[in-house]
Amino acid sequence: MVPLSKVKDLIAKHSKLEKELSSQEIDKKSFAEKSKEYSDLSEIIKAAVSYFNFQKNKDELENLINDNDADKEMRDLAISELNELEKNNQNNEKK
Repeated sequence: MVPLSKVKDLIAKHSKLEKELSSQEIDKKSFAEKSKEYSDLSEIIKAAVSYFNFQKNKDELENLINDNDADKEMRDLAISELNELEKNNQNNEKK
């Protein structure tokens, strides 16, 4: 399992680069270097955000599944989504 702190740092770095690149106070050399780094991070940032949010989403789905007031159709849908979420999390962890 990848430590969430590393994933959080990766997401923060991507966000910081995005802000720096949109700033008008950046020189051409720095812009080129930061653009390359931003591009490299952009390839995995969606997976990183999904991985980072996994536990929260999982907890919400499990609460819905265990909610006796929810109808059967909603619980079945939550079970299906939870299975898909867990598969996606395994793939995101590998990335």
